[in-house]
Amino acid sequence: MLAIPFGALGIIISFYLHDLYWKPMPLSFFSSMGMVALTGVVVNSSLVLLVFVQRARKEGIELFEAIVLAGRRRIRAVVLTATTTVVGLLPTAYGWGGLDHFVSPMALALSWGLIFATFVTLITIPAALACGHDVRLFLYWLVSGLKRQKH
Repeated sequence: MLAIPFGALGIIISFYLHDLYWKPMPLSFFSSMGMVALTGVVVNSSLVLLVFVQRARKEGIELFEAIVLAGRRRIRAVVLTATTTVVGLLPTAYGWGGLDHFVSPMALALSWGLIFATFVTLITIPAALACGHDVRLFLYWLVSGLKRQKH
């Protein structure tokens, strides 16, 4: 769920830059439908990493080693999935071969939001997992220290 706001931020930035340097395309209902589709793709990319980390942890690998291993082994799957989706949507977004004014904002939102969110997700999801682990250890240390002081 942490990756969804990055997808929305990617859509907003891409539509703003698209209006500046290309031709105006407003944020519309169909672009928001592209954001809904984007959430599914981005969450799937995050889950690919997290499931690999969980499986590595079950095999006895330390958390930080599992995070690095997941980044090394699953980056190809995440990047290829995003790349094929973007390459498939760009002709629809820019009207190469014919422009559809209803579907074009949805394809633009999905493609550029996915480009932005994929690269940010590859960094933030493992970092958030490591930070969450550190916070959990700190809270455990804090609670166990308070229990010892009461006795």
